[in-house]
Amino acid sequence: MINTSLRVAIPSYPSKLHGPVITLLGLDLDHTDSRLTFFSDRTRMFLLRGWDIPAMVTRGFVHYGLCGFDCICESKSHVNIIEKLSLRQSRIALCCRENSSHILSNGATIATEYPHLCSEYLERKGLTDCRIIQIKGAAEAVAYLPEVDFVIDLLTSGLSARTNGLVAIEELMFTDVCMIETRAIEVPHRLVSSDELKERLLDDFATQL
Repeated sequence: MINTSLRVAIPSYPSKLHGPVITLLGLDLDHTDSRLTFFSDRTRMFLLRGWDIPAMVTRGFVHYGLCGFDCICESKSHVNIIEKLSLRQSRIALCCRENSSHILSNGATIATEYPHLCSEYLERKGLTDCRIIQIKGAAEAVAYLPEVDFVIDLLTSGLSARTNGLVAIEELMFTDVCMIETRAIEVPHRLVSSDELKERLLDDFATQL
């Protein structure tokens, strides 16, 4: 028998989007709870790493997801964006140490979690001889390695960058939470907004949370 349950993915803890998303959906999830899956007769909810959600939706492994617009763009995911939400507006920015050169030119080394966005940015700038180093967080510390000239990082308040002596030179894009839908397979129950998603999840999982 074909399973027709609606599959939904939301960011797991400790993603920075975990708190805003569960608040939006009205879910009473304690980050000390180790459960990552919740099943009802008609809905399956998965708590996944934020970076993995666009890929899972693109492939049709889940029907809907909530994730950052930056993750969608970086992964070049083919999804339908149902709604852009104002939960945690942030920006992707080129940053450097306060006491270093603020001029980006050929030969520079850039460390970032966003190699594809960085490559597109350099192409727009006409810079063809920069080195991109992919990292997984802690950009504020990596920026102080002598071999690194710049970092491209996600800034929300910018406090962490300023505390660590970094300055934002140029913004690449703004990002916030998006509700996305798969294009890969037929969706068993169409949702048109985060409000509809919230109603469904609360109806199905109120007794489990």
